[in-house]
Amino acid sequence: MSDIEVVSTPLVPGSAMAAEWDAWLTHQGPRAGFLQSSQWAAIDAALNGAGTQLVVARRGEVLAAGALLRTRGSRWASGVAADCHDGPVLGDDHEATERLLDEIDRFAAAAGAETVRLSPPATAAAALDGPGVADLLARSGYDRLPWLTRLVDIAADDATLAASFTRTARKAVRRAAEEGVLCVRCADKEEFLRLFARGYAEIAGAQARERLSRLWELDAARAYRFFVATDAAGAVLATLGTYRFNGVATEVMSGRTPAGLAAGAPAQDLLHLEALRAHRDEGDRLFDLAGYAPVPADDRQAGIRRFKEKFGGVEVEVGRYERSRSPVVLRGLRGLRGRLGALRARSR
Repeated sequence: MSDIEVVSTPLVPGSAMAAEWDAWLTHQGPRAGFLQSSQWAAIDAALNGAGTQLVVARRGEVLAAGALLRTRGSRWASGVAADCHDGPVLGDDHEATERLLDEIDRFAAAAGAETVRLSPPATAAAALDGPGVADLLARSGYDRLPWLTRLVDIAADDATLAASFTRTARKAVRRAAEEGVLCVRCADKEEFLRLFARGYAEIAGAQARERLSRLWELDAARAYRFFVATDAAGAVLATLGTYRFNGVATEVMSGRTPAGLAAGAPAQDLLHLEALRAHRDEGDRLFDLAGYAPVPADDRQAGIRRFKEKFGGVEVEVGRYERSRSPVVLRGLRGLRGRLGALRARSR
């Protein structure tokens, strides 16, 4: 009989158990991401009504664990999904991993989830793709969907950091500065609402402003950073949001406003450089550019890939594992995986 204990319980932000979980995540370094934390669970519950379940396999100490959000709707199914963002966090004990996956499946069944998704952070992607674990996931019914991102080492000085950019990016940074583009990191809520929230609402829609206002209030620990590029008159040209955890900064909410598109200045290039510098100065070591499709489906996706490649770093393949508990969706996922494989083969 196995001596591994498996515990499954709601993750209640603010509880002693949540504090213990967050402390454990902090000690995992870059293996663990912000979206596993109780702070994110609280934010997502307030903004999206999602509940979070903590599943842990341990033998005295924690060996494998994951916080799962119970959400509605997905790209693949209209029903309930169980999402393990930035996780699960795995060690080297394959028996513990197997027990963890069994308990995740039981939770998904009890929650009525049609789909289970495991999405490790880029800094820990190898944990799910490593020897033994990938086979275990396949035997457990998971399909692997590839995704790419770039991790930029931001510990270097300004000259080394700029030199890691492509020539195109360096020219764009110089041009933006010459055209008077200014970069601002929002220091307080008033500045955040006046610049970032207003600018991002022009990109994502008016409803984004209210959600962002709530996000500022919910982010008590200030995991998020908000940067904007403006012209000399103060018009917002571009936005770039990030969050930081365990020495890794991750890009979110990046876009150009209608004013930025009309101006044509390469504001995002300069904005990314300033964000990299700011996170380096706060002690972060890596910057995750948030990813792109391995095989661009259209010109927009191809443009995103070209843009992110300009900032150097190391390309990392992040396997996202999905298990459907619905036979219809399962067939669709496997068909999609086959089509992606064929596209990759033709692109070589």
